[in-house]
Amino acid sequence: MPEEKGLGRVTFAVSKIDKGIGNSVKRVINLTGGLGKKGKVLIKPNVVFAIRPSSGIVTNPDVIEAIVKYMISEGFDPGNITIGESGSMGFDTKRAFRKTGMNSIGKKYDVNMMDLSEGEKTTKSVKINGRVIGLDIAKIVFESDLIINVPVIKTHFQTGMTMAVKNMFGVLGFESRKTVHKYCLDEGIAQLNRVIPNYITIGDASIGLEGFGPSVLGKAGNWGLIFSSKDPVAHDSAVCSLFGVDLPRHVKMASDIGVGVSDLGRIDIVGEDAENLKRKIRPALGNFSPLKNVNAIDGGACAYCLYAVYLVLLRLSTQKIKSEKEIEVLFGRNIDEKACDPKKEKLLCGDCTKMFRDKYGNFLPGCPPKKEDIIRFVKRLLET
Repeated sequence: MPEEKGLGRVTFAVSKIDKGIGNSVKRVINLTGGLGKKGKVLIKPNVVFAIRPSSGIVTNPDVIEAIVKYMISEGFDPGNITIGESGSMGFDTKRAFRKTGMNSIGKKYDVNMMDLSEGEKTTKSVKINGRVIGLDIAKIVFESDLIINVPVIKTHFQTGMTMAVKNMFGVLGFESRKTVHKYCLDEGIAQLNRVIPNYITIGDASIGLEGFGPSVLGKAGNWGLIFSSKDPVAHDSAVCSLFGVDLPRHVKMASDIGVGVSDLGRIDIVGEDAENLKRKIRPALGNFSPLKNVNAIDGGACAYCLYAVYLVLLRLSTQKIKSEKEIEVLFGRNIDEKACDPKKEKLLCGDCTKMFRDKYGNFLPGCPPKKEDIIRFVKRLLET
C-alpha cells in the first residue's frame, strides 16, 4: 500500500479536456511524476455494465486509449499491458467490453483483455466487522509491476461515490464480494485497498454520473475533466471537495488504516485553479424504486439481490397494477429498521434478511431469489 507519508505533501493533478483527452491524460500523468516501471501493467477501468460510455456509467474508452497510446510512446511493450475488469455480479464482462468499445482498443493496440472473474485468485486475510475473512483477489493484481486504476467518477447510492478506492472492488471474486456486502461494504473496500499493491489513479470525469447512481437512475454529467494521483485516498478526497459532496465512509476508513491521505491541507491540487472548478453535483439520495407505492430499503445488499429487486420493480412499473396499497421491500443483511414504516407490509427479499422473518414475515429465500418469485410476491402483497 502507499508508503507512510508522515507530514509530507500529496499531489492531485487535474486537467480540463479543452485540447483533447490525450493531452489531458499525458498532462496529469506528468504532473504526478510519470508511470515509472515498464514491466507488466494492469489497467483497471470501470466496465461493470454493457452500456454506452455516453451514459456516464462506465469508464470512457477514449481515456483508456489515451493511456495506452501514452504508454506505448514511452516504451511500454503492448504485450505486457492488460486491460482487466470483472463486471457487476450477474452481468457479462466480455459483453461489456464489446458494448463499451474496450475490445476495439485491445485489437487496435494489441494489448490483452482479461475478465478478472475468470482468472486465478490470491487469497488475503482481512478483518471486517470483527471477523477474519479471506478475500479472493485476481492474481494478476499481485503479478503486475504497475497498476493503473481508471474509475469513472460517479455517485453511488450505497457508498455515496465510487472513485479510486471503490473502483478496486472489481478485482474481488464474486463470492468475496457477497461476503463483504454481508459484513460491512465500506470496511471491506477499505481493507481490500490495504492488502493490494500501490497503484496510480487516473480519474475519468470526462463524462461522469450524478444523482441516483451508479446505474441507469443517475444522470450523465459532462464535466470534461481528468484527474490523477498516486494516492487513492487523496484522489477521492480532492474530487469530493471539487464536486461538493461528502467524503464517503469507505474513504475515511481507508485513510484511518493508512491507505492514503484525506487531509485536504496536505493535498496539493495542481494543473488547474481548483476554485474555478468547484461545482455541486447531485448526490445519490432517495428511494430507487420506480413503483410509487413500493419503497425499496437496502441493507447493503450485494449486486445480485440489488439488481434482481430493481429489475423486478422496473418491470412491474410498466404493468397496470391497480393498487393504492403501499409496501416495503427489504434486502441486504444490515437493514436500518428506523428507515422502515411499521404501518406498511413488508417483503423480506433474499437469504440475508432471514433474521427479520419472525418480526415481519413474508420471507422469500434465495441468493438472490428468482425474479419470477419476487414478481409474484410483490403483486400478491399489492393486490391483497
